Amino acid sequence: MFRLFNLVFTTKASLLRQLEEKEKLIRNNTRFIRSWAHDQGTATNAINAAVHFIEDRGTITQSDLELLKTGIQLLRDGSSNLIDLLKEKPTTKNQFVDLVKILGNVVQLYTGLAQFNHVNIVLQLEGSAPVNIYSDELMIQRILGNLLSNAIKFSPPGEKIIVRVYGEHKYLLFQVEDKGPGIPAERRREIFRPYVKLDESKLGTGLGLAICRQFTQLLGGDIAVQSTDKGSIFSFKIKAVNV
Repeated sequence: MFRLFNLVFTTKASLLRQLEEKEKLIRNNTRFIRSWAHDQGTATNAINAAVHFIEDRGTITQSDLELLKTGIQLLRDGSSNLIDLLKEKPTTKNQFVDLVKILGNVVQLYTGLAQFNHVNIVLQLEGSAPVNIYSDELMIQRILGNLLSNAIKFSPPGEKIIVRVYGEHKYLLFQVEDKGPGIPAERRREIFRPYVKLDESKLGTGLGLAICRQFTQLLGGDIAVQSTDKGSIFSFKIKAVNV
């Protein structure tokens, strides 16, 4: 009788845990969808505003172009994070790639968003960094893109965002430094978890840094942050064979 009672109790506890996990997943997914929909609406509004300005004046200005680029980049970021979320088991697709080309592509993608927020992106490729590597080009771009997006979001106007790249034995070390408000010490461990947002008033789904950690680990490395009230430095390293 006791054995039967114990079995029923254990089964009930297990079912309750499963139910709680499913409810948590539903809550997280609902929160993500709301954030994603809000961000997509903001991006669409930016594009619509630029189109209206162009229609009213009959000409297109540099400010219009920057606004269009910003809206398009926000749409791209939101779509990419949604696609990454839906992948059950992402896998790496390593190939021989040009590191300078990767960095140039990422900086170019986010230049419009940076200009719209009145900040500058500065790229520093150290002499120890290899020019050609064997790694997953798209994953590196996604990691850097998410870090740059956050840095732009939290940087005050007029500041610089510095992207540094070093060679470190069999690893590549990337750093993205901003002059934002910093991250409280008690929050630094949790920011790499899915759906965590430091500032609910800012655009974003809370998935970017979680995706960064997942991808860096898939590439044989990891990611960390150093932060003060004068800014933050996100550092990640990946295994990369110099070719």
